[in-house]
Parts: sequence; C-alpha cells; structure tokens
Amino acid sequence: MQLTHYLLLFVFLLVSMLPIQAQNGIATIAKTVKPISPFVEGQIFIKINNYCDFSWADKQLQQTENLQNNFPAFYQNLQQHQVASIAKAFRFPHEKLNSIYLVKLADASKTAAFIRAMQKLNYVAYAEQVPLYRNFCVSNDPLFGDQWGLQNTFVQDAFDNLTNETCDFSAVSCADEITIAIIDDGVRLTHEDLAPNIWENPNEIAGNGLDDDGNGYIDDMNGWDASENDNDPNPDAAFITDSDFNHGTHCAGIAAAATNNNLGIASLGFNTKIVAVKCHPNSTYTGSAPEAYAGVDYAIATKVNIMNMSWGGNAFSASYQALFNVANSLGIVCVAAAGNSGVATPLYPASYEGVISVGASNENNQIAFFSNYGATVDIMAPGQNIISTLATADDAYGELNGTSMACPYIAGVVGLMLCFDSSLSPNAIETCMQETATNINMFNPGFTGLIGAGLINVDGILNCVKVPTVANFDIAFDFYCPNTAITFDNLTTGPPPISYQWDFPGGIPASSSNANPSVIYPATGEYTITLTATNEYGSNSLEQNITIDIPTASISGNSTIIGGSNINLTVNYNGSIPYSITYSDGTDEHTITDIITSPYAITVNPSDTTSYTLVNVNNGACDASISGTANINVIQLIEGNICQHTTIYGTEEENKILARSYYDIDEEIIYFCGKDPDLFAVDAKTGENIWDKKFNAFNVPNDITMAPGGDLVMAASTGGHLHVYRTTSNEGELLWAKRFANTTSVQIRPAIERGTNDSYFVSWYEFFEEGDHDIGVLKLDSNGNVLMAKVFDVNGGDDQFGEMISDGNGGVYITGEVELDQTVFLMHLDADLNVIQAAQYIPDTPYSLNNTFAICPLQDGGFALSAWRNGEDETEEYTTLFKLNSNWDFEWARAIYPTDAFSVWAQPMNILQDNEGNIYIDGNSKINLDFASYFVCKYTNDGEYLWSKTMKDADSFNLLEASPPSMVYNPNTPGYDFTIGCDMCYNDQLNRI
Repeated sequence: MQLTHYLLLFVFLLVSMLPIQAQNGIATIAKTVKPISPFVEGQIFIKINNYCDFSWADKQLQQTENLQNNFPAFYQNLQQHQVASIAKAFRFPHEKLNSIYLVKLADASKTAAFIRAMQKLNYVAYAEQVPLYRNFCVSNDPLFGDQWGLQNTFVQDAFDNLTNETCDFSAVSCADEITIAIIDDGVRLTHEDLAPNIWENPNEIAGNGLDDDGNGYIDDMNGWDASENDNDPNPDAAFITDSDFNHGTHCAGIAAAATNNNLGIASLGFNTKIVAVKCHPNSTYTGSAPEAYAGVDYAIATKVNIMNMSWGGNAFSASYQALFNVANSLGIVCVAAAGNSGVATPLYPASYEGVISVGASNENNQIAFFSNYGATVDIMAPGQNIISTLATADDAYGELNGTSMACPYIAGVVGLMLCFDSSLSPNAIETCMQETATNINMFNPGFTGLIGAGLINVDGILNCVKVPTVANFDIAFDFYCPNTAITFDNLTTGPPPISYQWDFPGGIPASSSNANPSVIYPATGEYTITLTATNEYGSNSLEQNITIDIPTASISGNSTIIGGSNINLTVNYNGSIPYSITYSDGTDEHTITDIITSPYAITVNPSDTTSYTLVNVNNGACDASISGTANINVIQLIEGNICQHTTIYGTEEENKILARSYYDIDEEIIYFCGKDPDLFAVDAKTGENIWDKKFNAFNVPNDITMAPGGDLVMAASTGGHLHVYRTTSNEGELLWAKRFANTTSVQIRPAIERGTNDSYFVSWYEFFEEGDHDIGVLKLDSNGNVLMAKVFDVNGGDDQFGEMISDGNGGVYITGEVELDQTVFLMHLDADLNVIQAAQYIPDTPYSLNNTFAICPLQDGGFALSAWRNGEDETEEYTTLFKLNSNWDFEWARAIYPTDAFSVWAQPMNILQDNEGNIYIDGNSKINLDFASYFVCKYTNDGEYLWSKTMKDADSFNLLEASPPSMVYNPNTPGYDFTIGCDMCYNDQLNRI
C-alpha cells in the first residue's frame, strides 16, 4: 500500500522581539510539596460601619477604656482571640479608606475564629485575611513577558505550588529522563535556547559508524533525519529562510526550551530532552512531509516518552493507526495539531485513536480564527501569536500562529507531568488534562462541545502527579464546653490520601485514623489538634488550637427611649452554637431557643423603666457564666397645645419656632418643627394652626422633611446625641424614634434631607474640643436604620456644618465653614456619600469667624450662599451673601447691614428665590447685646439691592424682638408670597428702642 503524504500545516509570522524585565529567578519545580498559604499569617483587614476610632494596642489605656465602654463585644473579641494591635490600614486620608483597619493577632491559629466573631457584629462591614501577594516564579528569560499563554493556563501558579515558592529550578530533577520527539522539518541543535535540552543518546558512540544501541539507526546521537536517512536532524542551512525550515525549531522551543537561563523564552517542559526528528527533504520548501511515518517509526524505536506532531492531512491510514497503537502500548504519549482550516472536519494524525488532538486559542481564551474544531478535538492550548525559537540563527526568535504551536504546548505539559510521575499512562494523562481543563465555553458561544474539554490548566494537573496531599480541616468553633463531642470538617485537597492521622493530646480518644473523627476533652484548657494526611508520595500536616472552658454570656444595651418604642438589647456569647437564652425583665422570664448568632439582639418594648438581666444561657452542653444588666429608661409622651396664630407676630410667650419648616406645596400646609411645640402644621393660605404636638423626649427639633408616603421625618440634637424620629403628617402621631449616641463629641445643629427610595441624609457637625470640628453625615432607611455613615474633615479640622439640601438626583449639597482658613465650603455628595465636587470660597476680606450658612440652588444652575462674618474686634458682625454660577465660580458678594440703626449683628438664616429669579435672605438683626430682631433683604439674580425689611410693632413701628428660623416661599397664595416662622418675645417683655 502506498502511504498518503501528509502536509505540514502551520502559519508563521515573524515579529520584532522586545525583551522583558526579569523579576526574580524563575521558579523551579521541587519534588516535596507543602501547602502554601495565600494570606499573611495572623493579619486581618476589617472595615467598620462607624466613624469612631477603633485603633488599639495592648498598652494604650485610653483606647482600651473607650473600646470597653463603647464596644464591649468588640473588646471582648480582642481579648479572646489574642489581638496584639489594631491600626488604620492606610495612611492616605480618604473616606473610602479611613474606616479600614489592620488587625494583628498574637496567635495566628485564631485567625478564622476572629473573622467569624467580627462578621457577627453589625457595625463590622467585613473581616478578611490580608492576602499574601508574592513575586511569581518569573523566568529571567528576556522574552518571558511575551509568552501570554503561560498566564492564561496558570503555569506560574503551578510552578509556585510545585516549588513551594522557592523559584529554584536548579533543584529540579525528574525521576527519569523524559524525552520528546519533535517530528518536523528539523531542529537547529545549536540554538542557544535549545542546546542545553538537546537529547544525547547515552547508548550510542558518536562517529564509529555502528548501531551501538541496536535501535536500527547508526550514530543517532541527537535524533534522526528520516527524509535523508542520516543522523543529522538539523535543517539544511542552505535552505533556511525567514519562512522556510523554522517550523520544527519553533515547536521545539515551545515544548522544551531551556528555562531561567537569561536567554530567550521559558517552556513548560523545561527539563524535557528534545529528540530532533526531521521528515522534510533538504530541498525547496514545499510544506509537505513525505517521510512523516518514518519519523514516527524512529521515535517509537528510540522509545521516546512523547511525540509532537504539528502536521496532518485529511486522509485516514490504517498503517498510521497501527503505528499509534504500538506507540500507546509502549506508553508513548502522542500529541498532534487539530489543523488550521477553521472547520470541523477531522484531521489526521490528530483524529487517530490514541492521539491527543489539540486546537488553538488566542489571548482572550477564544478559539483562534484558524483553528479546526469538532468532536475529535480533545483539548485547547495557546496557538496565536506564539513566540519561540527560530532556525535562522542561534539567537533567533519570532512569533508564529497555528495549531502547530498549540500542539507542542501540550507536549510540554506532558513532559512536566511525566517528570513527576513517569508511570502515568497516555490514557491517564489525557484524562487528567480533560478533567482539570478550564471551561472556556463562555468565551466561545456556538462552540460548546466542539473545543474539547476546554483550555489546558497547568496548575490543575498537579492533582494527577506524584505530589503529597495537602492537609486541611476546619473546626466550627474555637471555644467548647468540657465533655462536648467536637467534630471536624476535613478539607484535605490534592491527590487522594491513603490515610489520615489525627492527634488529640488530652482528648478522648487521643488519636484517630478516621477521615472525620469526633473527640471529647474532659478538662478545661488550651489544646492543639493535628491532622496528618498521607498519600503514596508523602505526608502533610496541619495544626489548629482549640479552647475548652465554660463559655461566657453578657447582656448590655443601656438606653433611653420614648414609651411605646422598641429597643434592642445585646447578648454576647462565646461558646458553641446553637444556644438558648433566658432573661428577666424583673417581673417575668422569657426564653429564646436555637440561637445561631452572636452577638444576639433581643427586641423589647417596655412600657416603663426596666432593668433586664440574664437568668441562663445554655448550649446543651453546659451553662454559660452570665453577667451584665441592660437598663432602659422610658420617657412618656406628653401632648401640648399652642394658641391660634392670629397675626404674624404671635402673642404667647411660649410660642417658639427655633428650627426649620417643610412646605407641602400641593396641600399648601407648612410643617414647622420648633421648641414649643415640637411640631405643628399651619394652613399656608390662612396662617391658621391645624394641629400641634409636643414630644418631651427631645430638645428642639432642628430640621424636617417629608417621606414619600406623606410622613414627616425630623432631626434633633440633645446632650451630645443625634435624634431622628418619624410621625404621621395628618396628626403628628409618632411612628418611631432613634437615638444615635456618641460619647466622644457633641452633635450640633443637624439637618435632614430626603434621598431616594424613602432614604434620608442627616448631617451635623461634631464638637470634640475647641478648634476640632468635623462634618458628619448618616444615610438612614425608612425605619431609621443606618445604611452608611461618613465624617468629613474638610481642611484640617474646625469645620462647622451650615445647611444641607437635596440635589434632586439622590445626593445632597452641604455648605459650612472652615474656621481654620476662614473660608466657606460647598460640597456635593452622591447617594453613597462619595464626594462628587467640593470647593472653598473667601467671599470678602477674611475675618475671625464664619457661622450659620444658608444655601439655595438657583434657576440658572448656580447657588446663593451666605456666611456670618465677625470683625476682628467683634463689633461688625454682618451677613455676606454671595452667588456662584453653575460651574461653582464666584460671581458676586454683598455685605448686609439691614436694620434702621447701625447693626452689630446681622446673622443669616435662610435664602430663597422667587419665580422671577429674585433672591431673598433673612436672619437676625441684633441692635445691642440684649436685643435681636428679624430682617429680610431682596436682591436681583445679578446682585442688585432692591429692599430690606425688619419686623416692627404694628402700632409703634418700633422693632420687635425675634429670632428667625424659617422662611417659606408660597407662590400659590397671591399677596402672601412668604410665610415666616419666628421665635418672638411676649409683648410685655419687648425691649423697644
């Protein structure tokens, strides 16, 4: 039978080469493997949903006291898990980084338990181990960085794991010499990157003209030229060009170039020896290999371990199938290219039984445009823009494309596998590759089932080679009662173990060989548990510590609430779960069972002041040691009435409006929040009072807004605490109230604005000590729960909040002062409290004090802002009104002295704009140290002064004493364009001038 000639199928493209910067010496594969932790031992990142400072060290007494008092559960975990220190993780000041801390444990074995404990705290956003990033095993070969396929197929991870991060290739030696036959158009044996790995026949004596090893070939020292029937497998130099006789040399480099030799490229089969087999005649290059069968015949006779065949054709041959059957029976792994026609037609030898068929992928893990596909393809490998050695010179390199390049990639992987386990059969190798391949169907729609098992995963093949298993196990808790049965979750990975050895010193039993044993410790103490997992290639051990003791449980949650409100008590427990709690309210006992979290929140609704204590906490194994008391002080609501407002001036001494208002323009109702009453509704058309409410639990509400369903939401500050509460708008019935305590500062002048989806922004400034103020912002949900919180230090401290308004898109604008440099700031926050834009302004000559800042968005896209300016001798306190354009550029500023007499006090409160674009500003006008009246001024949008008014007695036309909190623009009622709510003195107490 005449054998069909097979064409070499490949596409090549030479490109200029760029060297890469070497990092470390490239990793070498070591035979002994131990598990590599991807994390820094005993170090954890935690992110806190709280603006308090959680920094702590064992010797810092003040920080210790703060944590004990304010965050007892957090502090308890620090002690229990032997935390050495907590500090801000990053020096760079940014709101996205300020709340991330680095925790260092004295005992790294407590890492997992500490993370579990932190994740149970509602003010901890997350807790995670600090990743251990390292220099990969990066070859010092200059072109290593251009070998993209090594990254896509996880070669560096495999080298890291196999060398235990030593990156020492010089220590690698295979159990047996592994040989790969490059059956092609020849291999340049003297190439600088191939010469170290060219096979030398140990049983042949060079140049004696004899077949010393009896394989039928004379003096075949490095391979054979099957086309010329001689022992020189080099491509003939007379015929080598940039496009001819480079193919085999290129394949040889991909499969087994010398690695980490400061030259050229790296290869997967870096310890594999290249047997050069030439099957193309020395003549004009035709791309055909008429003696390909003879090359296969030689490779079988030489008993190579791998045959690389980057060639093929469409015809089937029974004789070739017989060759590959024999090769398989001898343990030779046959690898062939699937073809470059971009079709699903089977190609041979790739489609013969016993041959691994390799398709080509590109850098995006997609099938290369030229690659064949179909049911006969077994595996994919990088084959597009592949750089390797060339035959044009001993230092020549270039890129070629083709399944011809993917084929030696797989052949090199086979060499790597056989280096560690030379007993692997061809079938076992192919099975391992397919079972561990990376699924790339998502990158290749329309090719499911046509690109083999997926992309070769070099790191995945470690599960199939002779390496020890990796011992690992998890203990559900790190704290157990004595005489409790403790079970383990065996997480051992790698090649299957053949035995387990558990050691439990002090336990019953003291040891076990079961995969998932159980142990009991009768006595309290600290114990070490050891698991040793063994397979036929070695053993690996892991130790973890456990505490046996009586658990502890404590209750906390001292608070003050309004009668009828719910409050959560906190129980902290450190034992195994599930557990039950029995607690007492002084009259009755209540039991909760099957609790699986700690801390655990108990919701109570006391009708009167109550103290709560624990009666029993039990996990079914033992009773916990209990402690603590939660004292809930209940304030009862008292409703009050105010007089009917008959004039704008008011007549009753106790009618005080010291805060803001909200105008429901559709219903024409103005909702005022103030001192006495706390909340009332006024008909904007008539000025008549509709209803009022008094909540004695709060001081003066500072601001008010309306929820989407019509409820009212208010913010107040008392005694260093922030209060937010929600009422109905029809009668002002209280729905809920929240208090946000902060023991380190006084929270001053909060404002509230509605966000999106029934969420709310609350802003204030915190007074820590003189000269140290920060702007705080909370985002709350419809029930007053904190969604996020941030604190802004605008410019080095002493920042004071002025006013907050919605931007209409879910974010807010905030204005205020930076007393440090006597400037006014404007800040735009998005819905997640990220700063979109911020700016500072000096509207006129800077003075020593800025305060009470109002802001108003204008119809032209700009802003009107105000500031209270205090002269250096504190005798010329006046208002500055200034305008910004839509780009926040400064346009104009005006100084306001609005009273009839010389003013020593003109303090701004509100800014509005009417439908014609005119700007109004109101505030206090203080004539002497004991008397303050009200003013309002009108300007055009261009800053032209129009008029100013002060509040006067209707009969005498003298100034009335008043403090202005609220000004509402009411365009629906002609003739009553503005409604003003003031705190006024009783007439008999007027200090007239």
